[in-house]
Amino acid sequence: VIGTETGNRKGKSYSRPEWVLSIAEQAKAHGIPVFMKEDLLPIMGDERMIQELPEQFTRRIQ
Repeated sequence: VIGTETGNRKGKSYSRPEWVLSIAEQAKAHGIPVFMKEDLLPIMGDERMIQELPEQFTRRIQ
């Protein structure tokens, strides 16, 4: 699960698209599903959002 820092904390950091994409690429290289939280939508845009679920999770809800 990848998300960005939320809230009003002074000095909070903001996610950069290249950071998020790097994490997603590393996870995929190891066969790990990637789920980007909705708070990344303004940073990543619709076309780059990934919301995969583990196979075990999708089997359970079916």
